[in-house]
Amino acid sequence: SIWQNAFIDNKQQMIYGDSLFYNDSTGWGEGFRNIIIKDTANSLLVKGDYAWYLKTPEKFMVTDSAMFIQYGGSDSLFLHADTIGVKTITDPSGNAYRLMRAYYKCKVFSNDMQAKCDSLSYSFQDSVIRLYDKPVIWTEENQLTADSIAVFTKNRQADKMELYNTAFVSIQVDTLRFHQIKGRLLTGYFRNNKLYKINIDGNGESIYYLLDGDEITGVNKASCSSIDIFVEDNEIKEIIQYKEPEGTINTPSELPDANPRLPGFSWLDGIRPKRISDIFK
Repeated sequence: SIWQNAFIDNKQQMIYGDSLFYNDSTGWGEGFRNIIIKDTANSLLVKGDYAWYLKTPEKFMVTDSAMFIQYGGSDSLFLHADTIGVKTITDPSGNAYRLMRAYYKCKVFSNDMQAKCDSLSYSFQDSVIRLYDKPVIWTEENQLTADSIAVFTKNRQADKMELYNTAFVSIQVDTLRFHQIKGRLLTGYFRNNKLYKINIDGNGESIYYLLDGDEITGVNKASCSSIDIFVEDNEIKEIIQYKEPEGTINTPSELPDANPRLPGFSWLDGIRPKRISDIFK
């Protein structure tokens, strides 16, 4: 049957829409225009103008202006993609959990973190967000890129990020200069949603600026297979290099290029979502 301006309550989600169809015997339903799927237990909403739903095994897909919202605390996360789907997965131990997938033109906005990629997944089992196909993540003045990225979260905040292959971190110093760190595998550690430590494992290279207040006093260029970098208030405070490190420190006047770049550097601030409405651009 079809209801206008209706909702369905299945005790796990509330489903609203201008028009809803639901077959109770099969557990299959469709919704058209202004669809909202609300899950209060997990503090999330999924919106769009078309959706289908299957009760058992539970799964649904939303498209046409699709948006996923995880709310709660002082910050909420907003995701837009062409298509957003959620399905129930049962692991070998018989435990069921949800897996959310979004694909094509994904953009994410929250106050503390923004992202762009072509597809992503979020597991409700281990709270890991995985981003694929030219992913970019921004946190404050930091930009992180790689072939693929995994964001490990705790209490809905970033706890650790792993960047796989061609990993690159850029930290803006001023309008022209950037700290730059790259390597094969890069792990970023967060405290209170702020990046405080970066570990590079394999083919590590870095450029960072020595600062005295707002004045640049030197430029350190280093390469090493393994590097630990400690960050405070978007400034690199300490670098520890392992396994035959090589590096130079020059004054800015000694460099042939006043604003050196590592291969692969690209500052992508122009595509960064800076407000919620930007995820639809």
